[in-house]
Amino acid sequence: MFRWMFLIVFLFSVSQFPTLTFASLDDPDVYADTIISSSTDVLSTTSSIGEPNGGYTDFLDEDTYIILDMGEELGTGDLTLHYFLIDTGAFVQIDFLDENNEEIDTYSDYLGVGETTFTAEYNGEDEGYRYVRIDSTVSATWRLDAIESEGYVEIIEGDETPTEALAEEGSEGVGDDDEVVDESNELTRKLVKLQDSSTVYYVSFDYVDGDIERHAFPNEAVFYSWYEGFSDVITVTSEVLAEIPLGENMYIRPGTYLVKQPYSPKTYAVEPLRVLREIASEEVAEELWGEDWNTRIIDLQDTIWVDYSIGNSISSAIYPDRSILIGDDGTYYYIQNGTRAWIHELDISTLLSNEDFVINVSDEVLDLYLDVGQLVFDESLYAF
Repeated sequence: MFRWMFLIVFLFSVSQFPTLTFASLDDPDVYADTIISSSTDVLSTTSSIGEPNGGYTDFLDEDTYIILDMGEELGTGDLTLHYFLIDTGAFVQIDFLDENNEEIDTYSDYLGVGETTFTAEYNGEDEGYRYVRIDSTVSATWRLDAIESEGYVEIIEGDETPTEALAEEGSEGVGDDDEVVDESNELTRKLVKLQDSSTVYYVSFDYVDGDIERHAFPNEAVFYSWYEGFSDVITVTSEVLAEIPLGENMYIRPGTYLVKQPYSPKTYAVEPLRVLREIASEEVAEELWGEDWNTRIIDLQDTIWVDYSIGNSISSAIYPDRSILIGDDGTYYYIQNGTRAWIHELDISTLLSNEDFVINVSDEVLDLYLDVGQLVFDESLYAF
């Protein structure tokens, strides 16, 4: 089984730094706005964005990290972590970074047992921090809900603003000679592009063969079947991109859109490994995806169609692999090989870019699939 990881490739350039001033805003934001990067053993990363809401980012092992962007309202003062502790002995290091990725201050300590908040002391005086790096340095599992700064400073808008890319020390995606490194370095799933180019690539790592490849998204429809937006795309140099061999194009993520060719009425569901399964009739399609099933359909041009192979048709109301269902009680299920595995609602964003793709079904429909318990997350879920 192939296991895939995205490659971290960071580029950072700033020609002029913004002016800082104390802000007076209508809606002050003291929470993280964006995920910059994370290690592979950190799950549901977007759950730590925004204010505390009971949605958690999971730290599953030692030497795992996440880097959060406070946005244009830079944080000041002490930083509060809203968290839930699963294993005792969790130890974290908090690095406060400015808009140029320079370390301002650092703080580390154990997460308190029986507590839900942790305060990292900040001694940067009035200087604001743009990025916050959180490292979990021991083998203990815990969950991060949100980070909250004591105060904020606004970046005055002008001709120059802080870069959206981040070159972080110690997280190298390329070596000294722009050579792709192996899995011993910090790697995470990443999207890359060249400056002044609209082509976005998904960079993968094959654990079995050790191969690293880049896979182009042929159009926006394919991209949006995997991702909600382009905010996480990192700009790289042509030298860096040239060192990553070009692989097959990305394809429609299974469990999302239905596809067809522009000149043909035949409609197909997408399954893993680029397999298309023709839907035998409108009656079957309506039974599976409802009366508005045809709103899921997108056209694929011939130049993209050749990336796929044709499998067996769907002639009965059995959902294709990797469909995401939701039952009458609000429980999410992952369909694979005639089985259903329940998914924690906080992990749905890891499997789908848009919850509009989730299919509402009755308990009678769920009973058609063998219950195998909770879905186990591993790299096979990202294989394509």
